[in-house]
Amino acid sequence: MIASDRCPPAILRHVLMTSVVLVSAACTQPAAPDATACVAPACVDLPLARFRADELASVGANGWDDAATVVVRDRDAWQATWNKMHERLAGPRPPMPAVDFSSEMIVVIALGARSTSGFGVTITGASESDGVITIDALSTGPGPGCVTAQVITYPIDLVRLPRRSSAVFFRVGAGVTSCR
Repeated sequence: MIASDRCPPAILRHVLMTSVVLVSAACTQPAAPDATACVAPACVDLPLARFRADELASVGANGWDDAATVVVRDRDAWQATWNKMHERLAGPRPPMPAVDFSSEMIVVIALGARSTSGFGVTITGASESDGVITIDALSTGPGPGCVTAQVITYPIDLVRLPRRSSAVFFRVGAGVTSCR
């Protein structure tokens, strides 16, 4: 079972729309970290590794109709997440990338269904301080004057990072794509 299956979708949608998503495995939230920049030694930046060379992980047809965040620390959760990511894919699923869960974990953020193209989400950084991992992300939408396709999209991003047992806090900033 993944975190999005345990948390009521209406709660997740509300929290994401206010630009802060707080979800951990049991749908309990760690205390919000200080909004200031990460300063060593109390705070450590964590390296991110993308599954693809470009920043855009996927905007295709994943299975999250509502906003969700997922923290994956084992192969069973990775299999469930991979299946959910490709739930609406026509044809065979691509092979699931191998992940060494003894040293890595995966974080996923999905915005849920959007009524047009032009929406996206990108995980921009990760840090750890006082027993809390903070995942920074930017959610973007089309600005005035943007031409968008009338198609349902499902913006999502995922990254690998060094395995930690700490609680995870998602801090999502909102942005608008300028098309002028």
